Amino acid sequence: MRLKTRVGLSIGFSGFFYAYVVYRALLEIMAEGAESGRLFGSYSWQWVAVFAAIILYGLIAVGTSLALATRPHRIFKIHANFQKRIPGWLAWASFVFGTIIMVYFMFVHRYSDHLRTAGIRWMILIPWLIWITLLLPPLRQNNSPTYRAWLVKGLVVSLIFFAMFAIFARLARTTDYPFMLSWSEGNRFYDYSLIFARDLYQNTGPMDTPYFSPGRYGLWGILFLIKGLPIEVHRAWDAVLWALAPFLFSLAATQQIRRRWLRWSVTLWGGLFLMQGPTYPMILLAGTLVLALQNTSPLKKALPVALGSLYAAVSRWTWMFCGGYWAALVELFTSYPKRRGNPIRRLTSTIIMTGIGLVTGAAAYFIFFKNSATVDLPFNQPLLLYRLWPNSTYPPGILMGTFIAAGPAVLLLVWLALTKRWKMDWLQALAVFGGLAATLTAGAVISTKIGGGSNLHNMDMFMCSLVVLVALAVKDLNLSEQPVNFRPFAQVLVAAAVVAPCMYTVANSSRLGLPPQAEIDYAVDVLQKEVAAINNMDGDILFLDQRQLVTFGVVPETPFHPEYEKKVLMDMAMAGNAQYFQNMYADLREQKYDLIISEILNPRYVAQSGNFSEENNAWSKWVARPILCYYTPKVDLDKVGIQVLIPRAEPCTTPLPTQ
Repeated sequence: MRLKTRVGLSIGFSGFFYAYVVYRALLEIMAEGAESGRLFGSYSWQWVAVFAAIILYGLIAVGTSLALATRPHRIFKIHANFQKRIPGWLAWASFVFGTIIMVYFMFVHRYSDHLRTAGIRWMILIPWLIWITLLLPPLRQNNSPTYRAWLVKGLVVSLIFFAMFAIFARLARTTDYPFMLSWSEGNRFYDYSLIFARDLYQNTGPMDTPYFSPGRYGLWGILFLIKGLPIEVHRAWDAVLWALAPFLFSLAATQQIRRRWLRWSVTLWGGLFLMQGPTYPMILLAGTLVLALQNTSPLKKALPVALGSLYAAVSRWTWMFCGGYWAALVELFTSYPKRRGNPIRRLTSTIIMTGIGLVTGAAAYFIFFKNSATVDLPFNQPLLLYRLWPNSTYPPGILMGTFIAAGPAVLLLVWLALTKRWKMDWLQALAVFGGLAATLTAGAVISTKIGGGSNLHNMDMFMCSLVVLVALAVKDLNLSEQPVNFRPFAQVLVAAAVVAPCMYTVANSSRLGLPPQAEIDYAVDVLQKEVAAINNMDGDILFLDQRQLVTFGVVPETPFHPEYEKKVLMDMAMAGNAQYFQNMYADLREQKYDLIISEILNPRYVAQSGNFSEENNAWSKWVARPILCYYTPKVDLDKVGIQVLIPRAEPCTTPLPTQ
């Protein structure tokens, strides 16, 4: 295809894309701004101004794109003349101005009272389009601009924008809201406090952590070494870990890419790609250690490989071999090709580094996990294979979701290998594609376990390995010295690999959607009075949920009962562990607790087509119905998702489940 034709088609497509984004954004504005004022029926002047500004921008952008599409040869002349006349600082000024627009929009998106829904989507793309418009023209080229150069510039600018957007979106979840933000978030803070701050609770008996995961509990719980930090500080630390760990891993993986702009581009892509899981910070920090010293001697690399493998294994036992695999990949594509001699001599460094990683991970498993309930429990829970395909819990399904997120990058690696652009022998090819197949299979199987399959977080080993391989491939392509002839098919794959994580960032951005402050204050007041009343009568309170209220002192100090924590109950329910629940049912029959703090208990059975149907049904059968058999709601705080239960005067006579 001739250059002018490709440029014309690209600009024309851009024009239609501009038009579609503006159209969808205007629909969102109309929905959000309705009944906000009296202009044009029911809109405030602020919403009318935003509406008019977006229409004006859309007309200019679409009109310019379509005009240039009919005369594509003029784009390069305009660009050349533009660069001759503008000062060198204009690119930086455009960058700063575009960043201000993006940050302001994120601030409004997160905090504005004018937004009534939990999230908007297409309006988020408007700052990106403005950023592209402002930043692309001033960027200078060493040589005359080409179609490929414009494509690369557009992708790089997009990566910068969406990386900043993703980080800010995570950090914007920092709040002093005293109740849980997600199903298990509140009780997680309680879990994390058990390593360093058990003295926060009035309990003289054993208080074991619900799950053995010292790598996770230590990482999040380290702030509890500083007494008295409020919940918003702990949420800020949580946001920092989720926001920055993907980019640290990606930065470590790309350290051998020579050209600076290329390394940072792949780093930003890798960080955004890993956020699609989302990928847990523990495995990312472990991988950062393993990959940290790629360019040093085997002796210097041994310690971080061992530490990274150990940390991965004590964070989650299924990660015990990933450190050794990543160490093997790095050695096979760095030291191994440079060595001469027989195969054993060439593979010595690879064998040593891989062995250190694998042995350390395996040793951690046998020392800490071999007889642990943390390992045994998942094997007693059923696999829901239908979640591999489109379903109500995760609409794309695990396989299609993985293909959308990672398919373009995998296909690009396959194309590079088949066309010999990325040269490798049989051993390297086995490590690359055999390892990807193994981690993909493991992630898919784990994702089908009941309780999982709602996103791609169990594909973590596969996605991390793919980032490492992309970084090694870019390094071996030697793009810093000679261009690689990427055919249009491969260019489409590159663009798709970049677009997928960027669009994920938009699709999964949402506001917190917190209740009004008056409702929050009312709920806190009710709970404080209820807890104080039970304390005055020397009664017992079970915080089945919302244990962070005790952790951060929101409610008065009270004797604490660590048993029957919500996540543990759910796991036991999904495993159908009748023996565990008999102890709980005995306590319920005796009405041991004078007050139970729980989520809203509404037992109902859902057909398989429902969202998390099996989990809901297990919870209703083993937990919700038995509790409501012996306890009755006293107060329903629907706005904050809390129910206060007291003993029933007349317990029900319905038999409780035994199997």
